[in-house]
Amino acid sequence: MIFEHTGTLQLSEITSVEAGPVTPALRRRFFMGTNPKGKHCFAVHARTRTLDLECQNEEQRDEWVEMLTVLLKYRKTANLQ
Repeated sequence: MIFEHTGTLQLSEITSVEAGPVTPALRRRFFMGTNPKGKHCFAVHARTRTLDLECQNEEQRDEWVEMLTVLLKYRKTANLQ
C-alpha cells in the first residue's frame, strides 16, 4: 500500500502509473508549496483519485514507476485483487 496524507491507497485501487508531469496539478508552476520538477514527478492513477508524487531525481522516479508497474502486471497475471 502507498501512504499519503489523508489515508491509504490500496494496490487494488491502482489502475496505472505514469512518469512525468501528466496531471494538471503537476503541470502547475506551484504545487503544494513547492515548484515541482517535471522530470522528477510521476502519477499513480486509481479508480477514484490520482496521487501525484515527486522524487529527488529522475532515476529514483524511474525506479518507483518501474516497480509499481511490475506490481500491477503481477497483480493482473496472478488475478489478485
